[in-house]
Amino acid sequence: MILINAIGFSNSGKTILLEALAAHYVSEGVTVAAIKDIHGEDFRPDEEGKDTWRLAQAGATPVVGHSLHDTIFHWPQFIPLLEVISKITAEVILVEGFKNESMPRIVCARDVGPLATLVDADTYCITGPISDEMQEYDGIPVLSARHDLPQIINLAELHSIRYEL
Repeated sequence: MILINAIGFSNSGKTILLEALAAHYVSEGVTVAAIKDIHGEDFRPDEEGKDTWRLAQAGATPVVGHSLHDTIFHWPQFIPLLEVISKITAEVILVEGFKNESMPRIVCARDVGPLATLVDADTYCITGPISDEMQEYDGIPVLSARHDLPQIINLAELHSIRYEL
């Protein structure tokens, strides 16, 4: 399993990049999973008072919501990223928004402003609207998710974390 991590601030191109990567790998017959770090403190995946919420309040872990269109596994507690990854069986896991995790990463940016705070020794590629302005930043390639996806994939497969399934 390969883990591809994209970080950046809002509207920096993270989801566009991960959509393109997911579509590429799925078209190749590769299984893909995604993990999105949701920063809003008010986010709750369940509605207070609903049956699944009540079961979680009673101590059930996980609670599975199963409907005609979706199946949702809900652990009503914080679980560290590596433990979440251990629960997934996919050949590629796309991770969005885990800025504080020390792992290889693609930085997405609209312009050069946030790069000084986001780029570190784990950064192997930069993408997003900034790719219209420059081709390199501090020795790191700046590539377009729309036009340079094969190069981004090559870099991701070379630098990203690999786990045994």
